[in-house]
Parts: sequence; C-alpha cells; structure tokens
Amino acid sequence: MRSKFLPFIRRQTRRQLLVWAGALILFLLAANLFLELAEDVYRSEALSWDVNVMLGVNRVSQPWLDELFWIITLTGGPLILMPLTLIAGHLWQKGQQRRALLFVVSFMGTALLNSLLKAFFARPRPALFPTRVISPGYSFPSGPVVPARARRAM
Repeated sequence: MRSKFLPFIRRQTRRQLLVWAGALILFLLAANLFLELAEDVYRSEALSWDVNVMLGVNRVSQPWLDELFWIITLTGGPLILMPLTLIAGHLWQKGQQRRALLFVVSFMGTALLNSLLKAFFARPRPALFPTRVISPGYSFPSGPVVPARARRAM
C-alpha cells in the first residue's frame, strides 16, 4: 500500500513547506509551554508570577477592559458554540458530512478533554479580589481557551 504522505510532500512548494515547518515549531513550543505549566500545577508548585500577573491586571482594570475580556470569555461558551452547531448542521445538509463531523468531533473532543484536565489538575480558582462572575469548577486549564483554540484550528 502506497503512502499518501510522500506525494503530498512532493507537491508542496518550498514556501509551503517552510510554513508547515514554522507551524509545527510553533505548535511544539506551545505544547512544551503548556506541559511545563501543567507540571507546575500538578506538583502544586507556587506560581508566583500567576498571582503577580492577576494583581497587575487588576490594578489597571477599567470598565471598558472588563467588558472586552468578558466578551472574550464568552467565546468559549454556549453563545458561540450554538451557532457553530448550526453551521455543522448546515454543512451536513449540503453534503459535507466529513467537514460537519470534524466540527462536531473537534468541539466535543475539546470539551471532554478540558473537563478531564480540570478534574485531573483540580486547581482551585484564586480568590485575590472580587470577580465579576463566579465560575464553577477548577481554574486550570482555562475553559474558554480550549474551545477557542479548536475553532482557530478549523
């Protein structure tokens, strides 16, 4: 059986291969950063920079920034995921079942992965100052970040 990968590589231009290589390097760097952070959280090592960053951000807090970050936080919630579900249904009806399935599996997979990681690390949310919204569950990894990354991968 012939591999489909080698003909794919041969068809790529040098520029395309450099873009792929750059994307792979960025992915590996991001994965390494996540794993380093995850190890610190797992070992319950003090994340002094984490507290300093949160206090620093709180010091420069402005009402318009609060609104902006609230909107960013919503990107991982049902207000965004529901339209994406409708998009998947539309793709399915248009005969693009593979693409629709990729949508659904991607988002369901990231939701499941995020839930499992939160249960595994069980890092409580820091209580440094009053927050606008009380979020249930643990703080690591960030809930809105994981689905947002899955959407960008699409």
